[in-house]
Amino acid sequence: MSIFPAPENKDLKLFYAKLDDLEKRALSGVVSHLGFLTPSECYKAEKYFEAKGNKDKICFFGGYYASQRKQIFLLPEYIVDSAFESDIFEMINDELDEAITALKISGSGFRELSHRDYLGSILALGIERGTLGDICILDSHSAIVFCNAEVSNFILFELSAIGNDKVKVEKITVDKNMESMQKFQSFSDTVASERIDCVVAAIFNLSREKAQNLIKGGFVEFNYETATKIDVKVEANDIISARGYGKFIVRDLSQPTKKGRLRLFADKYI
Repeated sequence: MSIFPAPENKDLKLFYAKLDDLEKRALSGVVSHLGFLTPSECYKAEKYFEAKGNKDKICFFGGYYASQRKQIFLLPEYIVDSAFESDIFEMINDELDEAITALKISGSGFRELSHRDYLGSILALGIERGTLGDICILDSHSAIVFCNAEVSNFILFELSAIGNDKVKVEKITVDKNMESMQKFQSFSDTVASERIDCVVAAIFNLSREKAQNLIKGGFVEFNYETATKIDVKVEANDIISARGYGKFIVRDLSQPTKKGRLRLFADKYI
């Protein structure tokens, strides 16, 4: 029996029910997968299966390893038992390719196209957001869109324009080691301690009191979960976001200054 606490949120209950269904399918001996998840959903799914003792039966992939939005894959016992962690992606390579398709969308050059333009035009076709992965902007008039294989042909034949610009859509093969298109802005400061209220105050340029009020008010997420305590310790690779302020990933928080403060290095998502 799972020791994972039952959620009160209806959407979260439905999400966990979908994960349980995936697990049941994997028990039948097939690799099963769910549509694209947000980073927050990936985190929740990982914690869910970790609590059930099944973390080794899952992996995440979004068309390339550095993707932000990923699908979760549930692995049958025979794969888990016969593969080292570094070999899993190679062992299910065919399943990964069958689940996710990369489409290149090219405009005419008539106008600049943004992430919002691509997303809005594709969703206007009646496509659900969960069937779409990352939208990687290549330049001002082209992008790579990752999507569920089941909807790829529909997008391929039905998407003829982004806004008022005609576009061409084609299926492509991408290098799974493709670098992330996510852009960051570097940030550095010093903080009194590793406490989350200190870090929030620094990265969002707030007073310590206002940072604490944000946390107590439920406006701050720490590793994709609502922060509830002001004295939680922050470490490298932790992700902190606050509504209306932005999102940061902590790169390092360990080097003391001569005055005993800690050097904070972080990247802001832009």
